[in-house]
Amino acid sequence: MLAPAEMEQYLESQANQIEWVLHSHRVPARVLGGTVTPRWIHYQILPELATKVSRI
Repeated sequence: MLAPAEMEQYLESQANQIEWVLHSHRVPARVLGGTVTPRWIHYQILPELATKVSRI
């Protein structure tokens, strides 16, 4: 198990990677935050207005 500071740094790194992949596919969106559960990490992604969900 990671320490809280390490976990925060890991989650920030993952969010940056998600944003980079979206940007590389020309999808205007950003990661707002997330929820950590024992099994999953759910990231909240906010696309710009008029972005089709099928592009994400």
